[in-house]
Amino acid sequence: MTLRDQLVTPARCHRWATRRLLEEQVAKLPEDDYRRDCGLFFRSIHGTRHRGRIGTALTAIGQASPLPGLVSMLQQEAAAR
Repeated sequence: MTLRDQLVTPARCHRWATRRLLEEQVAKLPEDDYRRDCGLFFRSIHGTRHRGRIGTALTAIGQASPLPGLVSMLQQEAAAR
Protein backbone atom coordinates (compact mmCIF):
# COMPACT_ATOMS: atom_id res chain seq x y z
CA MET A 1 0.00 0.00 0.00
CA THR A 2 1.42 3.38 -0.99
CA LEU A 3 1.59 6.38 1.33
CA ARG A 4 -1.13 8.02 -0.74
CA ASP A 5 -3.40 5.02 -0.20
CA GLN A 6 -2.67 5.10 3.52
CA LEU A 7 -3.85 8.71 3.64
CA VAL A 8 -6.73 8.59 1.16
CA THR A 9 -8.41 5.41 2.42
CA PRO A 10 -9.14 6.67 5.96
CA ALA A 11 -10.23 10.04 4.56
CA ARG A 12 -12.77 8.32 2.31
CA CYS A 13 -14.01 6.21 5.21
CA HIS A 14 -14.39 9.33 7.36
CA ARG A 15 -16.31 11.10 4.60
CA TRP A 16 -18.62 8.11 4.14
CA ALA A 17 -19.29 7.77 7.88
CA THR A 18 -19.89 11.50 8.32
CA ARG A 19 -22.34 11.66 5.43
CA ARG A 20 -24.17 8.61 6.73
CA LEU A 21 -24.44 10.07 10.23
CA LEU A 22 -25.62 13.43 8.95
CA GLU A 23 -28.15 12.01 6.52
CA GLU A 24 -29.55 9.28 8.75
CA GLN A 25 -29.54 10.96 12.14
CA VAL A 26 -28.81 14.67 12.26
CA ALA A 27 -31.02 15.58 9.30
CA LYS A 28 -34.01 14.08 11.11
CA LEU A 29 -33.61 16.18 14.27
CA PRO A 30 -36.11 18.95 14.96
CA GLU A 31 -34.50 22.40 14.66
CA ASP A 32 -34.80 23.03 18.41
CA ASP A 33 -32.90 19.84 19.24
CA TYR A 34 -30.31 20.56 16.57
CA ARG A 35 -29.52 23.95 18.11
CA ARG A 36 -30.08 23.02 21.80
CA ASP A 37 -27.15 23.29 24.23
CA CYS A 38 -26.42 19.65 24.98
CA GLY A 39 -23.08 19.99 26.73
CA LEU A 40 -20.84 19.58 23.71
CA PHE A 41 -17.63 21.59 23.47
CA PHE A 42 -19.31 23.99 21.04
CA ARG A 43 -22.62 23.62 22.92
CA SER A 44 -24.97 22.36 20.19
CA ILE A 45 -24.78 19.97 17.27
CA HIS A 46 -25.11 23.02 15.04
CA GLY A 47 -22.17 24.75 16.74
CA THR A 48 -20.00 21.65 16.49
CA ARG A 49 -20.78 21.13 12.79
CA HIS A 50 -20.25 24.80 12.04
CA ARG A 51 -16.80 24.84 13.67
CA GLY A 52 -15.90 21.69 11.76
CA ARG A 53 -16.81 23.35 8.47
CA ILE A 54 -14.75 26.41 9.35
CA GLY A 55 -11.73 24.28 10.19
CA THR A 56 -12.08 22.30 6.99
CA ALA A 57 -12.39 25.46 4.91
CA LEU A 58 -9.36 27.07 6.54
CA THR A 59 -7.32 23.93 6.04
CA ALA A 60 -8.41 23.66 2.41
CA ILE A 61 -7.45 27.21 1.54
CA GLY A 62 -4.37 27.22 3.77
CA GLN A 63 -5.17 30.45 5.55
CA ALA A 64 -5.26 31.34 9.22
CA SER A 65 -7.38 34.45 8.69
CA PRO A 66 -11.14 34.36 9.29
CA LEU A 67 -13.49 33.64 6.46
CA PRO A 68 -15.95 36.40 5.53
CA GLY A 69 -18.74 36.52 8.07
CA LEU A 70 -16.98 34.31 10.61
CA VAL A 71 -16.19 37.10 13.06
CA SER A 72 -19.72 38.47 13.05
CA MET A 73 -21.17 34.98 13.52
CA LEU A 74 -18.91 34.34 16.52
CA GLN A 75 -19.79 37.74 17.99
CA GLN A 76 -23.52 37.00 17.64
CA GLU A 77 -23.11 33.65 19.38
CA ALA A 78 -21.10 35.24 22.19
CA ALA A 79 -23.75 37.91 22.69
CA ALA A 80 -26.47 35.25 22.86
CA ARG A 81 -24.74 33.53 25.78
